[in-house]
Amino acid sequence: MVQKFVEVILARPYTIVKMPRKTHPKIEGYDDETAAILIGISRRTLLRHLKTGVLSPPALMMGKNRRAWRDNDIQHARTQLRERTREKSH
Repeated sequence: MVQKFVEVILARPYTIVKMPRKTHPKIEGYDDETAAILIGISRRTLLRHLKTGVLSPPALMMGKNRRAWRDNDIQHARTQLRERTREKSH
């Protein structure tokens, strides 16, 4: 009886069942490096301005430390920098 059971198990082909991977929703937006280039500053300056509060971070986050910059966020950052340079010059 045991031998028949082993033969039946060995006769079945071994199939691999792949588990579906978790897919994260696709978020449209620029990363920090690209956003800094579009704003006209370096990435380090962008991060420093975010840390000191000179620039407000974008509304959309791709996790804990990853930001998704949209076109309106980049335009708002440019406006904030322009206003800041006007205040310093007066």
